[in-house]
Amino acid sequence: MRKAYLLVSLLPLACGQSGPSSPGQVRGAMVVLHTRTNILTAPAGNWSADSPLRARVEASFPSACVDLDDDDDGVPNVVDVDHVDDAADVVEDQCHRCNRGPGEAGDFRLRVEGTDVRLDRGVVLARAADGTLTVPSLGGRITILVTPATQVEGVPTPGSEIRAEGTLTGTNAFTATRLEVLCPGPAPLNPADVPPEAEPVPDDPAHHT
Repeated sequence: MRKAYLLVSLLPLACGQSGPSSPGQVRGAMVVLHTRTNILTAPAGNWSADSPLRARVEASFPSACVDLDDDDDGVPNVVDVDHVDDAADVVEDQCHRCNRGPGEAGDFRLRVEGTDVRLDRGVVLARAADGTLTVPSLGGRITILVTPATQVEGVPTPGSEIRAEGTLTGTNAFTATRLEVLCPGPAPLNPADVPPEAEPVPDDPAHHT
């Protein structure tokens, strides 16, 4: 099984250990789960060798992966556009970031001029049955309407990083004329592999408790 490692330096290793840390040993660690319709999270909790959740992550990586929540708002860093980018510890099965296209993975770049909207980079949090996408932004979630007239390159799914442009249609909403997938999202988890304690990424991180 392929492993992902993120080498960073600011958070201390628990108990003075060296090498990869268990998510249970790292402050703010959570499990990130990609389904056909949205991204869910679950607390890492007990991460012992016989933990059922750990077994699910290891068997389903990268559809299930581990991330940190450096600003403690309930949103994993990989989809949090306003987290303080403290370097994370070394964690096995860490969520991947994409580095194709403008900027760097996790960047959020949005320009609005009149009714013209250009999203240079955003992460898909959810995809509705009609193709409507939701991405996080500094001003709340943005709804991107995808119509038969939208020129689409790639298949945007939860976890994809995308570029889009179109016309403003309301508060935090626009209809896309063009949409490009910069990096595809992981394959969706089998519903049976989603733990019952998993919840959607909070809509309002500022009020997360």
